[in-house]
Amino acid sequence: MTVVTAMSVVMTVTVVMIVTVVRVFALPDWKADARAGQAGPRGEEARHPVEEGMGTWASSSRT
Repeated sequence: MTVVTAMSVVMTVTVVMIVTVVRVFALPDWKADARAGQAGPRGEEARHPVEEGMGTWASSSRT
């Protein structure tokens, strides 16, 4: 049981780290595309699920 618990903790931490890195690098690109007028409907669709699932991080970084 301990091995399974430890592996699930490691997996969770790894996923959180990957998602955080993706958000940090991807969000500025989306904002730059929106400013350049290149973000079409697909850009909007890609942006919303990330912001909805994030809560404080999205609202605090959207300045």
